[in-house]
Amino acid sequence: MDPSGDGAALAVVPIWTPDDPQHRSFGVFYLPPTGDIWVLRPGFTGYLEPAANDTEHLITLRNDAFKKALLHAKEFLFGSDTTVH
Repeated sequence: MDPSGDGAALAVVPIWTPDDPQHRSFGVFYLPPTGDIWVLRPGFTGYLEPAANDTEHLITLRNDAFKKALLHAKEFLFGSDTTVH
């Protein structure tokens, strides 16, 4: 996302460790045009990565965690009056 056109970027990415690929969360990172990467804190976005035979419940939890992280990213860019599509 780069609504300003100034070269900044925002990323919502899944995070996990090699030791436990099922327990994951989403991270929100802001990359300004110059300088360091900022880690934004969207709150708890943990979820269990569903396997091929897992229930729809785990997929719903993953999608809810992603929507929460995405909403946090949009609020950072545009303010708190943003809807998730």
